[in-house]
Amino acid sequence: MVGTEHGSVVSCTRKAKNPSDRIATSYDAHYGPVRSVDRSPFFSKFFLSVGGWSSKVSWLFIISGFHFGWN
Repeated sequence: MVGTEHGSVVSCTRKAKNPSDRIATSYDAHYGPVRSVDRSPFFSKFFLSVGGWSSKVSWLFIISGFHFGWN
């Protein structure tokens, strides 16, 4: 999980065979820069992102190769 200066949170995979497949999912989470992204130590599908004067708990799950995320 990576946060950008433009408020997006990007989920990446290291197991991709070519560079274009490394970015699994990207979505706009905040209106300002993302300062921190941290996964839950208990539930790996939940993560917390902080940025743009707000914090969000989001849920990321995968169904047969497609990645989805909710705030």
